[in-house]
Amino acid sequence: MQKTIMIQFFILFLPYVNCLCTTSFSIRKEIRNLSSAERDAFFNGFVNLMNSGQLDDMIWKHTNLNNGFANNVHYTPLFLPWHRLFLKELEDKLKIITNNVNFSIPYWDWTIDSQNPYNSPLLTKDYFGETNTVTGRVENWKYNTDSYFNVRVPSIKPLQRFYKQNYTFTHKLIVASLLNTSYSFSKMATNLENIPHANVHNFFNGDMNTLYSPNDPIFWMHHAFVDKLWYDWQSYNNNIYKFDTDSFLKLKDVKNTSFINNSYNNWTVASTLNSSELCIYYYDTSKSVFNSTQMTDITPPTIPFGWFESTGANISQVNQSINSVVNDTVNINGAINNNETLPQIPQTPPLPPNISGAEKNLLFKSSMISILIFFLIF
Repeated sequence: MQKTIMIQFFILFLPYVNCLCTTSFSIRKEIRNLSSAERDAFFNGFVNLMNSGQLDDMIWKHTNLNNGFANNVHYTPLFLPWHRLFLKELEDKLKIITNNVNFSIPYWDWTIDSQNPYNSPLLTKDYFGETNTVTGRVENWKYNTDSYFNVRVPSIKPLQRFYKQNYTFTHKLIVASLLNTSYSFSKMATNLENIPHANVHNFFNGDMNTLYSPNDPIFWMHHAFVDKLWYDWQSYNNNIYKFDTDSFLKLKDVKNTSFINNSYNNWTVASTLNSSELCIYYYDTSKSVFNSTQMTDITPPTIPFGWFESTGANISQVNQSINSVVNDTVNINGAINNNETLPQIPQTPPLPPNISGAEKNLLFKSSMISILIFFLIF
């Protein structure tokens, strides 16, 4: 109990004391790069939060923010910064429930599975769980002892997915082209949201294709990867503080819905632009350098019309994004066939030395600093 109170106190003040990143931070890894213990901690923590009802307010918040007025969080410049803080809010809850100040949400790099997601090895009991092809219920999941996994929003019911066969996600080369040719924040954010982000939601159908999609743990890993792509773009060509509208808009003022963690309610867009100031880093072991002589033609991503309908998409922007990915696919396949240069995805920045070497005695150090801050303030 005492340890949990200390972690809650520490997390509350963490955003205001950046030097504490040397003692408490999040290093988000691809789900396949987690150890068994790390994977167990994430999924068990998520299930415990869901079963206890602690996620209800967050899921309703995402649902109500978009219900009937999707243009406040989706299809606006707020899409990426709002979801970045939403991810951090969940991560903070998991740090508390796992008693680990360095707990980190994994991301799912779906470009690895892009050409055949239906047969992804992650759709198994040890990762995302298996799905009943008739009922859509998530069953035979290592992290749930019942016959199927119940969610609580909009009512108590089984979590459902209805995978679509003959479906493709956005290939990494198309993602690379999208990021490399987006010289403004608005262009990058629009193209990233409309096809790469939306078509993953649409593939799973079920809960993931609704406004209560945060019911599904896949939602959080998917959005962590979308956030990572923004993070990578920010590191490319000094884009970190690029934002096209008022960066001092308070994120809570979207339809006057507050964040559950009250310490976030004065945060602005500007508060979210630099992940290192949030003590969040992404770790990527892949060093992909695309060589046209080693590639075969790629398939364009499936257009996610179902998601567009459920969230009230801006059809004009959607059509521009569709044209963009279609043209990118044609150009990339032409470059492959002619052995020409292919787009390269921006590399994830390496971890700072003070982060990568600070993984011993972290709880002790953070506890001591938290006690010191407590006495200084109170």
